Amino acid sequence: MNIGKRLLTSLPLNFFIIIIITTIHVFDANVIGEKSVETLNTWLVNGKTKNTLDLVFLSEGYTEREKYKFQDDVKRFKKEGFEEGGLYFKYSPFFNIYSVFTASKESGVGTDGRWKNTAYHLYRDSGKLRSILPVDDFSYPKALKVCKKNAPACDIAVILVNAPFYGGLG
Repeated sequence: MNIGKRLLTSLPLNFFIIIIITTIHVFDANVIGEKSVETLNTWLVNGKTKNTLDLVFLSEGYTEREKYKFQDDVKRFKKEGFEEGGLYFKYSPFFNIYSVFTASKESGVGTDGRWKNTAYHLYRDSGKLRSILPVDDFSYPKALKVCKKNAPACDIAVILVNAPFYGGLG
């Protein structure tokens, strides 16, 4: 059994729940009707992909002008999660972390049940701030495609949404 599978079966429940919540927001990045430029960044490498869990952040609702905001958000997650004192620090040797930036045409996330012209077309339901939802036949397939196309490996894809309010489904 490889180290990644052993790690998943030995993780404390709170770690696994957070990964489940974040992977709900996972997936691809072409803007409607246009070929997008995707940029890969490497944040943490601890070994070969067969021996690690490869975590890949994908950008949603970040325009070309907000590229550095996306990078700052990934950097903050890495620091608060995987650096010394972080929630997952003791597990960091088992992870590689990457990000793939795809510029959205519009900033933020759709509201009132309508998606914006963003990489993955995520949106909030009418009158609700809590959940961020995917367009089922578009969001997930696109995210997986972008992740697998651009990152060395893609065990866990996380769509990082440019929005001021929490959007998990947990």
